Amino acid sequence: MTGLNKKDMSKDSKKDNENPLNIIYIIKQIWGRKKIIFISFLVFVSVTAIISLFLPSIYMARTTLMAVASAPDFISIPGLNSMPGLRPDENAQKILSIFHSRTIKDYVIKSLNLIEKVLGEEEVEASIKPISIVREMLDEIVIIRHDLAAGQIWIEAHYNDPIIARDIANQYVTEARKILKEKALTSSKMNRIFIEERITLEKSCQERYETEKSEFQAKHKITDPQIERERGMRSYPHIYRQKVALETELREVEGALSENNPRIITLKKQIRAIGREMEKAIGMVSKKKQSVDKITQLADMNMKIQTSKSILKSLRKMLEQARYAEAKDDIYVEVIDPAIAPYQRYKPKRGRMVAMAGFFSIFFGVMLIFIMEWVEQTWGLEIEKIIKNRLGLAKDTIWFGKKK
Repeated sequence: MTGLNKKDMSKDSKKDNENPLNIIYIIKQIWGRKKIIFISFLVFVSVTAIISLFLPSIYMARTTLMAVASAPDFISIPGLNSMPGLRPDENAQKILSIFHSRTIKDYVIKSLNLIEKVLGEEEVEASIKPISIVREMLDEIVIIRHDLAAGQIWIEAHYNDPIIARDIANQYVTEARKILKEKALTSSKMNRIFIEERITLEKSCQERYETEKSEFQAKHKITDPQIERERGMRSYPHIYRQKVALETELREVEGALSENNPRIITLKKQIRAIGREMEKAIGMVSKKKQSVDKITQLADMNMKIQTSKSILKSLRKMLEQARYAEAKDDIYVEVIDPAIAPYQRYKPKRGRMVAMAGFFSIFFGVMLIFIMEWVEQTWGLEIEKIIKNRLGLAKDTIWFGKKK
């Protein structure tokens, strides 16, 4: 009985050592077939190294900038923008909207002539516009990164030519500044543009009113009573002095000459003529009688012109205030670090690729060993013998580092 018990215990221990869940057994299987891991390592590393040599070199140019407002409406304190109740920083968000727009891409393409530089002599389908292709390529070339809390924006351009990559990154900033000047991105700028449009409209109205008045006066041969009154008031003192001088001379000669004397008759006629001029000057009598309706129409035209002038005066004052507010609320892009042409490639990072391939090959080799062991344990297939028979190798050839 004792001998039988020893045989049973030896069999149980052998089964425990061959149990797939036993750590020692797993390590023995991996070590016994370590050539699988070694071969997979060589294959993966060699293939990855060869592929990395054929990949084109990509260079990255980066520019760092900050969106700044001349006079912000609130104090920006780091860490407070995320608190409820406080308005977030909108300046960087507006700049980001410009950088992601199709407009700035088209401007960059035209400014740098990227269609010729990127596409070259490559044939393009007639139904597809070249600028559309280059625009899609810019989506892959340019990467916009941002930190709204700090208000910083990074523009990265990845391309196989370091000079073009630098130009693209810097041109994005140049075109963004142009768009900021052209577009109304602040309420103050929109107010200023609205007031300028109103001033232009009011000037055209005033010119139309003055043209209508001139045509009306020329058609009906009517003069402006207000203008005539002003002219009369300016000429009245001079006419009055002439009349007094003639009356004084008439008194002097009336005692010496008869009434029928030509000199006295001439003086009387001159006094009567000057009297009519004085009446005309003060507006009591007009040289040509003008109808009341036409004078009323002319007065309405004068009222329109005076109203238009008052409106223009008020609008000009509002324009000055709007320009001052715009200068305080203006947004501009401040470049911290301009992009420079890189001299080292950004990718492919061949060392990292080979290292990752080596790590993956070890994992792949271990998994392959587990699969082979599982197949042998489940179906009783000896994979080594099958491969040797397929390749015509001798039975005693050690293929995977484990001899049966």
